Amino acid sequence: MTGPARPAALSHGERSLWFLHHLAPAESAYNIAAAARVRTPVDAGALERAFQALEARHAALRTTFPAIDGEPWRCVSAQGRLTLDCADAAGWSEARLRARLAEEAWRPFDLENGPLVRAALWTGASGGPVLLFVIHHIIADFWSLALLMRELSVLYREAAGGAPAALGPPGLPYEEHVRREQEVLSGGRGEALLDFWKRELAGLPVLDLGTDRPRPAVQTWRGDVCRLRLPGALTSALRAWSRTRHGTLFMTLTAAFQALLGRHSGQEDLAIGTARAGRSQSAMAGTVGYFVNQVVLRGDLSNDPPFAELVERTKRRVQAAFEHGDHPLSLLAERLQPERDASRTPFFQVLFVLQKETRGGEGLTAFAMGEEGVEVGPQDFRLESLVVPRPPAAFDLVLQAVDRQGGLSLSLLYNTDLFDATTMERMAGHFERLLAAAVAAPDGRLSSLPLLSEAEQHALQREWGSAGWEAAGTQTLATLVEAQAARRPEAPALVFTGGRLTYGELAERSRALAGRLRRWGAGPEVLVGVCLEPSPDLVVALFAIWQAGGAFLPLDPAYPPERLAFMVQDSGAPLVVTRRALAELDLPGARRLFVDAWEAPEGGGPAAVAAPRRENLAYLIYTSGSTGRPKGVAVSQGMAADHLGQVMERWGLTPGDRVLQFASPSFDIWLEETVPPLLAGAAVVLRGTEMWEPAGFLARIRALDLTVVDLPTAYWQQWIRDLGEVQPPEGLRLRLVSTGGEAMTAEAARLWFRSPLAGVRLLNGYGPTEAVISATFHPVDGPPATAAAVSLGFPLPGRSAHVLDAGGGLVPVGVAGELCLGGAGLARGYLRRPELTAERFIPDPFSAVAGGRLYRTGDLARRLADGSLDYLGRIDQQVKVRGYRIELGEIEAALESHPAVSAAVVLAGRDPAGGTSLVAYVATGGEEVPDPAELPGFLRRRLPEFMLPAGWVFLPALPLTANGKVDRRALAAIRPERKREDDGGSPRTPTEELLAGIFAEILGVERVGLAESFFALGGHSLLATRVTSRVRSVLGIELPLRIVFEEPTVER
Repeated sequence: MTGPARPAALSHGERSLWFLHHLAPAESAYNIAAAARVRTPVDAGALERAFQALEARHAALRTTFPAIDGEPWRCVSAQGRLTLDCADAAGWSEARLRARLAEEAWRPFDLENGPLVRAALWTGASGGPVLLFVIHHIIADFWSLALLMRELSVLYREAAGGAPAALGPPGLPYEEHVRREQEVLSGGRGEALLDFWKRELAGLPVLDLGTDRPRPAVQTWRGDVCRLRLPGALTSALRAWSRTRHGTLFMTLTAAFQALLGRHSGQEDLAIGTARAGRSQSAMAGTVGYFVNQVVLRGDLSNDPPFAELVERTKRRVQAAFEHGDHPLSLLAERLQPERDASRTPFFQVLFVLQKETRGGEGLTAFAMGEEGVEVGPQDFRLESLVVPRPPAAFDLVLQAVDRQGGLSLSLLYNTDLFDATTMERMAGHFERLLAAAVAAPDGRLSSLPLLSEAEQHALQREWGSAGWEAAGTQTLATLVEAQAARRPEAPALVFTGGRLTYGELAERSRALAGRLRRWGAGPEVLVGVCLEPSPDLVVALFAIWQAGGAFLPLDPAYPPERLAFMVQDSGAPLVVTRRALAELDLPGARRLFVDAWEAPEGGGPAAVAAPRRENLAYLIYTSGSTGRPKGVAVSQGMAADHLGQVMERWGLTPGDRVLQFASPSFDIWLEETVPPLLAGAAVVLRGTEMWEPAGFLARIRALDLTVVDLPTAYWQQWIRDLGEVQPPEGLRLRLVSTGGEAMTAEAARLWFRSPLAGVRLLNGYGPTEAVISATFHPVDGPPATAAAVSLGFPLPGRSAHVLDAGGGLVPVGVAGELCLGGAGLARGYLRRPELTAERFIPDPFSAVAGGRLYRTGDLARRLADGSLDYLGRIDQQVKVRGYRIELGEIEAALESHPAVSAAVVLAGRDPAGGTSLVAYVATGGEEVPDPAELPGFLRRRLPEFMLPAGWVFLPALPLTANGKVDRRALAAIRPERKREDDGGSPRTPTEELLAGIFAEILGVERVGLAESFFALGGHSLLATRVTSRVRSVLGIELPLRIVFEEPTVER
């Protein structure tokens, strides 16, 4: 650098870009590139002199940003260094040309040494010479780029021997902008601006758009663009409608974009960013530099307003934001300290920019924004714009709109590590349809504005949403098993510790018990409870009840007596099959039939066995209830027979199979593990009451000669972790593993395919009890490449699955909504709970069958690009623990029945093994805290073991949000074991001593402990750069700035 000027202070915008560059110096997220074919003869020497004249005219083009003692400064060189890089492109294909454009355009700049602008001219290309101009955003904004391109053509004419360039003096020096910014911020105006943004950004949520891949832990910059040109008639209608509302096109487009994002995210409160020009004086119009300040536009979509009302809300928000837009966004981040997340930009992750053409600069705005095929410049220097491929993405998503020639050109710049091109193409189409609907019917509510094309609607509703299948005629489960017994009476049906039961013996015992049940009153629609541990008698009782025409009610003897008593009383079951050892159980209103005492009742004689019909009740299974009252799900014979027959086919069961019965009988999966093998003539191997350790599970599979196992996902995932690289034992016949009950993580699936069992077929099943056990099965054919969870697949034949928004409409691919299941495979509803049944089982608007219903699962899901279902979690407070569905409200209600508890909240979290665990937060009302050992015992007498919290936190009162609701986010931040925070102690090595001293010096504190976070002690981004500078000077180590963010403690 020759003849540098005195270092000058940076604007806050420049400081922000300087910091972002140093956070990722190898990236080019803030390069601005413009490329064009030169449509007129070009003199390379004259063009280079024109660029050099441009550099001499504008100080910004000669500016660099060195760091002095860790602080950035702006230095302007008196002499420029810009040259035109010329190359011969003869023989280059179009693909090679575009690739070279991207290579040169997105090559990073060196902010400290410069230059921060470069130009290239490639001649000999088949379409004519190609000009590339690249500049770093820190010295220019898009206004600047258009200004430079306009002046370049004038300077080129002079350099080529034409008339002298008639250019006025450039604008005021950039230092004037810095001075004015400091003046505004240092006075009362600065405090007023800060107060406004504190209020405006309070409680700002993160925009949660569905992505095609999991978000990387640290933000990436790879990008691409999807482009759309709106029809002229639509653009005219939007412009005219905006005028009728006394607003601007920008306000209308902002409202529409926020409405689109709301529909895609399901959020009513969201924020986007936009660019405010920042050129406060007309004398700055000719100044090249970075003047833009990004401002936050918060969108209020609450109560599903009409579009016209949303525009009014947006108008007020936009006006207020721009009136207070002099406060730099980067300074807001330092002062407000939003929660840090290395994977996202603070405040907003989506940007909207509308650029308008200026008089005399027609086409230059579109040229600067990278639109293809726009011709600009005078006749002696005519340029036609080219798109530069793979532009970097500084945000998740940027919508750029160019208002030119009476129309709107739109481009969606997106991060390719998050989104696919097809996703962006769909979103662009959704935006166009939303705009057209909004301007045609502005009084329509946001939820009514159509997004989907006809093709999307058909795919979601017909191609992916339902599958045809014919029911299994008049057969019932009991008759199907009887048929197997007739064909293969000597074949083993049940295998258990100490023996086995053949099909003939199973049928004989079932018929004998069925007769006794019939004499005692069992028959169609009569519930018969079975309170037995997993055993052959339990299976015998199941088929005996069905043969008697009755319905099966499982009563797990491991459940608390109070819960068993409730289930018997609530169901009205008049009979319970049990053992004498359980005779003391309170089973209100039920007669007991003991399987270990077969005496007939007085007056007993032979009773005819009633053949159940398909519409008769098959079983009733209780699931957790949000009000503290479990609810009984009633399933008919026909629905059960159809589904369990499908499972037999889906698993490919044959008489040679041996299938493990693993689940508890109170869990409907028990039926799926028990009945389909018996329909196929296979053997069911009973696990019994002992829980097997995952580490020894493979050995048990071999010892029992199992071919098929169906496991809770949590157990399977633990088994896979314990399996490691153990070689499978000789003679292993295992061919199928089916899992279900919780989401299968992609990492566990990857472990499976790295294990010795990778060749064993793997299925991922999903389904609530209300949808008759399993509604989907997904064959996991290989390790997932990027997904966080394994897909749920598609609905089984005869069923339907739709992802719906709050208004009951189909949501687009990739958008989260409630998973609703329909078709033939639904339960009747909840026993004696008509209001709850009507709430959860709703009319199916997509069914061609009269009276079709949908079950609202409460599960959050989305469609993937191939149409398969992706599980995202729960909408309500329901969770799954070890495969059991739990309503947290039921646990809370039980806790609040304790006299020492004034209020309680239960939250789900992750345990060290990666499963789900529960934490109870108990408010004692300021009274004496109950004994920590007392409440678990209190709950144990009322709830099953799987519903007991693993952690406990006792508080005088539960924290509340500003609107008076329990602040669950604040609770989740409290660890179950509340200990005084440890700062990690004093340094132990000379290096730790130096690092702790550097932290303390920069933070202005007396000492810093080994485990104390730099940011928790008040550090921010620019102070972090001082840390790296001090480490370099003191320790001689080049510490990447990113490390300070990822490991912000001395010891790490």
